[in-house]
Order: sequence, then structure tokens, then C-alpha cells
Amino acid sequence: MGVAVDNPVALETAAEAGRAAGRPIGVLVEFDSGNKRTGVVSVDQALALARRAAETDGLRFDGLMTYPSTAATAEFVADAKRRFAEAGLAIPVVSGGGTPNAWHAHEIAGLTEVRVGTYIYQDRATVAAGAASLDECALHLHATVVSRPTEERAVIDAGTKSLTSDQVPPSAGPGYGLILEYPDAVIERLNEEHGMLDLSRCDRKPEIGERVRIVPNHVCVVSNLHDEVVISRAGGVVDSWRVAARGKTR
Repeated sequence: MGVAVDNPVALETAAEAGRAAGRPIGVLVEFDSGNKRTGVVSVDQALALARRAAETDGLRFDGLMTYPSTAATAEFVADAKRRFAEAGLAIPVVSGGGTPNAWHAHEIAGLTEVRVGTYIYQDRATVAAGAASLDECALHLHATVVSRPTEERAVIDAGTKSLTSDQVPPSAGPGYGLILEYPDAVIERLNEEHGMLDLSRCDRKPEIGERVRIVPNHVCVVSNLHDEVVISRAGGVVDSWRVAARGKTR
């Protein structure tokens, strides 16, 4: 098992688990590449945590990681390699991340691995980032039009329990997903069970009972909302895969 840490509390928590298991847990010290999420913000901080990991029973220092990989990653890694070498500490792994950035990973000196997830399916966000085409989006959420309260509004049976509430950049278009059959329709609101569609831009409008396919904004979240994925080819169902990691967060 390996974990990423950016502070002594997380490091000691991992150490306790490693000691309890009777085998060391690998530690990657996470650093910030400009996303301003988790991660230490200086090489000094990274080196201090790495030293502590290397010296702590129950842990094994495995290297560095960041998300996403950016131009700042190479600068941080170059400085870290020099400083760590002076301290007599090797950096076996430098792990970068992000599906859109993966296509430029070869331009970032020092990376030894790239963590990518969205690329398995692709989604509206990666299309907006220029990392995929719409035809490469492999996961479609099927929904049914269950109501047409007005000429300009439709309701589908897919809300926040089926679609993500994540947004995409304005350049990708409005709403909470792209309806392939009606690209001018906007999924403008979601509640638990329903998605409300604005049809005012549509020349052709869906009817009650019609099934539509939606490319989600962020497919990672959608994967975690469903127990299985139905596999189709040439319009026919060929298999069904259980989503093994669904709901495993605690």
C-alpha cells in the first residue's frame, strides 16, 4: 500500500497503520504545482517530510507526487532532486497526474509515472480541455423524458443521484451534461431525482417517454453513483460490469 501525505499528522497516521500491519507503507510526499489544493508548497517542506518518512518505523519513503502536472512541476522536481541528493536521499518515484496534462507529460522533466483516470471514458470536461473528442466519450447516461410541463421545459428521470453537479468551463456549453440527441437542450437544474431541461433553443424537442443519452460533465463522479456499467456495441448490449469501487469512500 502507498499513500500521499503533505503534513506530519497524515504521515504519523500512515505510520501507525504500517506498524499495526507489520509491514511498511510507502509514502509519496505531495507537492503543489499551482492547483492550490493539497501539497506542500516548498522543497524544504517536502524534504523535511521525506526525511521523517525515511526514519519512521512503519513507513517507506517512495518519492514525490503532484496533481495536476504543470510546467511548475518540472521546476519543483529539479530543485528537489538537487536538494534531496545533497541530503543523501533518493527520489525513486515522481508521480504526476491529470488526464488533459497526460498528453504533455513527456515535456515535464523528472516524471516517472502519470496517474490518469478520466481517460478511461472521457467526458465533457476533457473535451473542453482539448484532451478528447466527443466521439471518444465512451460513457453515456441513459435517461427518459418523464414530463413536459410546458413547450419550453422537459423533465428527465436523472438528477443528482445520477449526474454530477460539477460544472464545465463556459466554452463547453451550459448545463449539467450534453444530451447527444438534442445538443441545444440545456440541463439547467438538478434535484435528487430529476433534471430540468430548457428546450427554448431547440428546433426539435423530445417527447414524453423518449430516451436520451447524456455525456456527463465529470464522469468520475457519475461512475461512483452507479452499481454497474452496461456495455454496448453496435447498438446491442454485450456485457455488464460491476463498479467494484463504488461507494468505498468513508
